[in-house]
Amino acid sequence: MIQPKVLRKQQIEEQLRNFYQNRSQADIEFEKEWVEETQEQAIAAWEEFPWDESK
Repeated sequence: MIQPKVLRKQQIEEQLRNFYQNRSQADIEFEKEWVEETQEQAIAAWEEFPWDESK
């Protein structure tokens, strides 16, 4: 019998696979534009406020 955690993991993987395989071209283009518009700000914010507080 499949363990509940393994089954849940498989369900999530299948949902993600379906999501990414079935996106429209418009969705893909929107994501590309969003990344291009926000990437520099995200990198700058990351460098200014790093998550690793041990530094």
